[in-house]
Amino acid sequence: KRLADKGFVEVQPGTPTLFRASEPSEVAGIILRNIVKRVKEFVEIAENVKIEKRRRVQLVWVSRGKFAVESRIKEVVDGAEDELLLFLIDSSVRVEIPKPEIARILLLEKVAVPNRHFRIVDRDKLRKSNQEFFRKFVELLEGYSFEGVKVKPVLLCIADGKKSVLAFKEGDELVAVTITIPLVVILQKAMFEALWKEFT
Repeated sequence: KRLADKGFVEVQPGTPTLFRASEPSEVAGIILRNIVKRVKEFVEIAENVKIEKRRRVQLVWVSRGKFAVESRIKEVVDGAEDELLLFLIDSSVRVEIPKPEIARILLLEKVAVPNRHFRIVDRDKLRKSNQEFFRKFVELLEGYSFEGVKVKPVLLCIADGKKSVLAFKEGDELVAVTITIPLVVILQKAMFEALWKEFT
């Protein structure tokens, strides 16, 4: 019945029911027409998706899992043209920097980095800050519990002051949030600059 539905056999009802295979060239023609039809449908769907993508800008994107997060970080780092700001909070994270001359790196703990433009955040100075905001900030950097799940920031990357990636561990899972909202990225950059100037 399935072959008949596809047009590959002819069926003559009766007792017994008789079946006759269609000519191979006819079957090939049916298969070819089906493939062409499906390709046309795919192209039509793809065009609609492309139009939708052009109309809507993705301002926030969440990536989950080691491969997805590392790919996202690499994409943002490689895409930086004029300025790359990196705040490495967890020393287990490795980031390849294709243009070291445009990168400034903040470290929460001293690790080897392939860049001479780096500073180490003085945690004691941060903890003893006059401003409560910075005292709370250092506590968050060391990890906190949210609805029973341990959350620990891992890395903040800001490219050209336009796009940022904040990576963190949510329990055992690595998660990254990519942001292209100008106000949020400006605030993140202001935080980076404050740490660079005041707490290193």
